[in-house]
Amino acid sequence: MPLKFQDLFRPRSGKKQSVSMDEQFQQAQSLQQQGQTAAADAAYCAILKSYPDHWDSLNALAGMTLQRGELERAVQLYGPVIERRIDNAEGYYKRANALNGLGRWQEALADYDRAIALNPNYAYAFCNRGTVLDRLGRWDEALSSYDQAVALNPSDALVYYNRASVLKELKRFDEALANYERAVALKADYIEAYINRGNVLQELQRYEAAIQSFEKAIEIGPGYAEAFRGRGSALFMLNRFDEALVSYEQAIALNPTYVEAFQGRASSLLRLKRYQAAIVSYDQAVALKADQKYLVGARRQAKMQVSDWDDLTTDLATITDGIKAQKAVCAPFTVLALLDSTPLQLMAAKTWVREQCPPDDTLGGIPRRLRAERIRIGYFSPDFRSHHPVAV
Repeated sequence: MPLKFQDLFRPRSGKKQSVSMDEQFQQAQSLQQQGQTAAADAAYCAILKSYPDHWDSLNALAGMTLQRGELERAVQLYGPVIERRIDNAEGYYKRANALNGLGRWQEALADYDRAIALNPNYAYAFCNRGTVLDRLGRWDEALSSYDQAVALNPSDALVYYNRASVLKELKRFDEALANYERAVALKADYIEAYINRGNVLQELQRYEAAIQSFEKAIEIGPGYAEAFRGRGSALFMLNRFDEALVSYEQAIALNPTYVEAFQGRASSLLRLKRYQAAIVSYDQAVALKADQKYLVGARRQAKMQVSDWDDLTTDLATITDGIKAQKAVCAPFTVLALLDSTPLQLMAAKTWVREQCPPDDTLGGIPRRLRAERIRIGYFSPDFRSHHPVAV
């Protein structure tokens, strides 16, 4: 009969037996390698009870704890690991990873900085430092950290992916696209990169290319609701509403709590003049997230198409309060049909501009010109060549 685990570290009755520290450590490592993490944990703890300064056991126990996702305990265990070897960059790096996972970003940043100070070629530390700076909204510094990671390890797809995400946040879409493409070139099955590449292509209004990117993600991993939702959005923008509807429904089948998919499904049904079905989809979205941007106003617009005035008073109160709070509750043209208050209409329009057309100083300011005798009038319209009366 095999010995119980605890018997490994005590002499059998009636016999003298001494197990050296090295043998105990090897047995603990063997248990860990076999995936017996609970037994390995106990074995490392048994060693540390007799030899509290055994650094290899401390480090192994901390690493195994981090790998299991026990982040708070990992932070505590890496304390003595670092105290006993303050010049070990990996200890700071791994504690930083645990702190990062706990959302303790300032502490994580400090540890990543210490790891890099000890090892200036620590590419992974530069990469993960970038993620912390991104979460802190310090995007220029995040980009700098990713740049250093790329310089040290230009074959790491994750760095390009992370850098693309920051560039996307900064609305530098062409640069973001180049980084996503580099990521998928390095890792051909990088589903998340294909999905976000599709999102950036949509921002660049390259909808056919976006659809191809989403479909590549679906081909590799058909279980990603985000890919179906993204494809639905691109199809919608091409006025392919029947196909968009199918894609949104596939996203919902994969994730029944996907608010944006219900909202997109409702918008497609609205364009297909299937108003009652659209209202049902909007209701489902509201039940999941009532404060989703423009959701309440869009549902009210759908109800108006079939003269459904149920809950009108409640909706008007919600829309009015939201506009006053500068929230994106209703599109400006829908507000014109619902509220006869000019100040509220103006506030809704300003909120829409803030959300949809944020300031962009890329082109710089318009230089002042000397006044000419003849007045010059310029007409600017985004739909000048499509259906605006001036184009007729």
